[in-house]
Amino acid sequence: MLIIEDWERLKQIREEMRDLLEEAKNLVRRSGDRHQSERANSYWIPGIDNYIAGSSRFGGCNMDDTIKALEPEDDEDQELEDEDEEIPDC
Repeated sequence: MLIIEDWERLKQIREEMRDLLEEAKNLVRRSGDRHQSERANSYWIPGIDNYIAGSSRFGGCNMDDTIKALEPEDDEDQELEDEDEEIPDC
């Protein structure tokens, strides 16, 4: 389990990755090359987005799943943990 500062940094990195992906998407679009823009938006852009915060539909886990699984808990929270909550095994 991560200490809170490391966990918060991991969340910041996720946000920075989302921002950079959005910037890359805009740069490809602004290039004016419609074919390359369509290819990027059909393949690598949604692929990266899926691994950052997607649905884990490919049978693995995404970054959000990992962040949730590594969330630091207080001692009191551990005692009150809901047994029905299922966290993906990454």
